[in-house]
Amino acid sequence: ELLQKLTNTIKLDQEQNAQTKAPLDIHKYMKEVHSIKKALLEFDVSHSVEIIGGVSPIALLNNILPNIDRYNDLLTINSEEDAPYTYDKFLEDINESSEGLKTGFSVLDQYITIQPSSLVIVAGRPSHGKTTMMLNLLRNMIENYPDKSFVFYSYEERRQDILLKLMLSMTQKASDIEKKDGVSPLTQLMEQLKTGILSECFSDINKTIEKWIQEGRLQLMNPKNNVEILSTSIIDRVVSSNEMKPVGAIFIDYVQKLSSTEQTINRQQEVQKICQTLLHTALNKKVKASIILGAQVNREVKSLDTFNAENMREAGDIEQDANIILGVWDAIAGQLSKLQDLS
Repeated sequence: ELLQKLTNTIKLDQEQNAQTKAPLDIHKYMKEVHSIKKALLEFDVSHSVEIIGGVSPIALLNNILPNIDRYNDLLTINSEEDAPYTYDKFLEDINESSEGLKTGFSVLDQYITIQPSSLVIVAGRPSHGKTTMMLNLLRNMIENYPDKSFVFYSYEERRQDILLKLMLSMTQKASDIEKKDGVSPLTQLMEQLKTGILSECFSDINKTIEKWIQEGRLQLMNPKNNVEILSTSIIDRVVSSNEMKPVGAIFIDYVQKLSSTEQTINRQQEVQKICQTLLHTALNKKVKASIILGAQVNREVKSLDTFNAENMREAGDIEQDANIILGVWDAIAGQLSKLQDLS
């Protein structure tokens, strides 16, 4: 009954959009699909749910969203009404375009800006500072764009650890503290937070972080089970945040930790599907924000000479979905890897 109701809704929307040839809003159905799946899986599917035409309802649900994606793609192929770009449309697009975000790194900002509705990949080998780079970008953007909010999903570390690292990056930036009596800055910060007695340096940073969170400028989110649910979560988060402060960018650390519900032949195809889903999310009219995605490169990358877009781990072609790729290389970590390979 729920499945039939969903298909009727999709059919009605399709008929209403037929004249304008507008694509179907896949986000509208994502939550309904997940809700029906949850209801079905509360029972023993193989015994308690009727098989429709030899196909289980779960299998039918799994086909709905991919089919809508394919349908929307076909709508863009319209050779009958294909026309060249007009100058009036050019001026309209210019007037509607918004300025990209600066990274906060003066040298890098001479070459790039982070454009809305773009997919930016921060790529690096393990332990080369990929997460640190993303946190530095996050901090710089929050500081430089007080009228925007920024969202961070971490699939590798707990939210409290991300927040601690962000606070320490603000401290190290000012060179305010050093290791004291063999106690690391991280341990110092944690102990002070536990006791509630903060040094002047940590007190100022703590107030800043608390203000960012209260104002909605910094939003650390729980990771989602798969990229389809993550896409829905991102759109919901942007829509709700735009009532206060529009979202400037969404950070996700990192792509190899994500999965997809869509069946694929191998992991490479799955990662490619994940990147395509996130690119479509960034392009969604409700989002209009960039997605900054962490990614690991192959261990074959042993020097800057071999560090290129083709060496993305598990998917050498995900760079085709990216508008910008920022490579992170730690020379010291690279030397240590060389020594380990020789030993």
